[in-house]
Amino acid sequence: MSPALAGVVYGLTEVGRYGGFGRAQAIVPLIGGLVLLTAFLLYSLRRRDAVLDVRLFRVRSFSMSAVLLLLAGFSLYGAILLLPLYYQQVRGDTALTAGLLLAPQGLGALLTRWAGGLTDRIGAKPIIVSGMLLALLGTLAYTQVGTDTNEWYLGIALVVRGAGLGAATVAIVTGAYVDLTQDDIPNATTVIRIMQQLGGSFGTAALVVILEHATSGSGLGDRAAGFGTAFWWVTGFSVLALVPALLLPSRRTGPPAEKAAASGTGGRPVPTK
Repeated sequence: MSPALAGVVYGLTEVGRYGGFGRAQAIVPLIGGLVLLTAFLLYSLRRRDAVLDVRLFRVRSFSMSAVLLLLAGFSLYGAILLLPLYYQQVRGDTALTAGLLLAPQGLGALLTRWAGGLTDRIGAKPIIVSGMLLALLGTLAYTQVGTDTNEWYLGIALVVRGAGLGAATVAIVTGAYVDLTQDDIPNATTVIRIMQQLGGSFGTAALVVILEHATSGSGLGDRAAGFGTAFWWVTGFSVLALVPALLLPSRRTGPPAEKAAASGTGGRPVPTK
């Protein structure tokens, strides 16, 4: 599993570096990683003592949350790459100024720290869907960027985007565990981290390729239009993430051991808070 994930992440990084899948430096480690990952999955399905129990994906709330984290990596990490590049390459800002101009997104994320507690009360689905829609709304502003787009307008859009992503991410991670037993938590945590890393790597690599092709013009106006195109792709990834969000169960179904104990078929009760 370890060399498989290393190969996939390295291959995706090289795709972004070389601007496509046409070089052996990118395609060889990527294919090798995917072959090893397939072998591990087949092994894990046959054995219960494997490092990771892929049977966790049979739990709907967990599997949809894992897919959401993968797709959220496209929108979150990919946009984190695009945003400072826009301010520096199109507007001519320094790296320090670009970093300060991105601060509103962090402020928006801080405003939704309450999402975890609310998820415990009403469930993850409404929080995730609402958060993804807010992130989508905030990203749409950047699809229309030019060389002199009002900074206050873009800052407000970043607050909205940060609030949406912050709420959605907290709810996704919280919702991933609600139908699992305590014994499943270590495996689930590892899988969640893997999905986040893969989503971030793939999203960044894909958007680098898109941005390179979209900003082929030499003028600032052409470059700004290219960034707008790249942000349309980020928007599309956000829309795609709504599909598994809508497939999340509306209510907690309970860990398998809890349901077995409740139905009288046996099983060790799992303490819940």
